[in-house]
Amino acid sequence: MSIATGTDRSRNLSPNGRAALGLAARGIHVFPVRAGTKFPLVRWATEATTDPETIIDWYTRWPAASVAVACGPSGLIVIDVDGPAGAESWAALTAQHGEVATCTVTTGRDSGGRHLWFLAGDGPSVRNSAGLLGPGLDVRGVGGMVLSPPSVHRSGRHYEWANRAPLAPLPDWLRQAATPAPQPVRRATPGRVSTASADKVLAALVRVVLTAPEGTRNDRLFWSAVKVVEHADAGRLDTETSVDALLRAAEAVGLPPAEAARTIRSAVEGPVRA
Repeated sequence: MSIATGTDRSRNLSPNGRAALGLAARGIHVFPVRAGTKFPLVRWATEATTDPETIIDWYTRWPAASVAVACGPSGLIVIDVDGPAGAESWAALTAQHGEVATCTVTTGRDSGGRHLWFLAGDGPSVRNSAGLLGPGLDVRGVGGMVLSPPSVHRSGRHYEWANRAPLAPLPDWLRQAATPAPQPVRRATPGRVSTASADKVLAALVRVVLTAPEGTRNDRLFWSAVKVVEHADAGRLDTETSVDALLRAAEAVGLPPAEAARTIRSAVEGPVRA
């Protein structure tokens, strides 16, 4: 009996599967997400990989899955330029510091959007942030993920390569701008919003799910996901990282993965976000 090799199996992969293999061959860690969403189909924080056999297994099982990239292990920093506000903010930055040619993806957003891919390099780590560089500019670094072509955006359009220029090293000025200044320690006072770190905020929301009594777990998961949206809109949390943490917590307490994903999706994409 003959055993099919990875090369033989890859010939039957979907375009998304072949794209994932192509990225992996360049050292980029990938994982599958549900098409049209950013909901991981695996525990991406620990399972994103460059291993061809694993990727072939994933895209044989989920041929329509979109292709996501784990930025940290891939050594990438991605600047998300979202809509007209993001384009204006980016133009202001590059007018001051100079434009940098690098690999660029169009995201398929209704308002227009681009992802600028940079090599993280050996400098200080850059973590996720929202709006730190300016309105409409998000950063995906350590702990972050982005979708890659030919994934489907929730608008129904596909992510596409705007150009395939070589990945440029992250400029020093951009690394500095994407690194938040240390915040002074403040004591919480009644009636004021807590200044707890993003890690503490997310840990508290995960704990709500993990400690929910049986019969209330789905409701507590929804509540936590709504809070993730609020904190993400305020720039305190990264949505993708937070959603993954909630999904893992839901799985840990016994909620079926599909049910948990639907609950979180209704909170993240539903009218609560409007």
